[in-house]
Amino acid sequence: MKSRNQRQDVLQWLIDHPVQGITQKDAYTVFDAPITRLAAVIFDLRQQGHNIVSVDEESHNCYGTNCYVRYRLVQ
Repeated sequence: MKSRNQRQDVLQWLIDHPVQGITQKDAYTVFDAPITRLAAVIFDLRQQGHNIVSVDEESHNCYGTNCYVRYRLVQ
């Protein structure tokens, strides 16, 4: 995906993937220019008036339980 700017890229991703949403790991791997501060981009999008919810999720790894956030756009 050719990067225009991070806010536009993340917003388009959220529109195109409403069920999947986006996590920090996604933001780092799916874009041509990895987004390392997804929470800051989400903050900016919320400031622009986009209704983005945060969903806490758990995953289990070899060290135990790991919590992370998945962001979804509410339309």
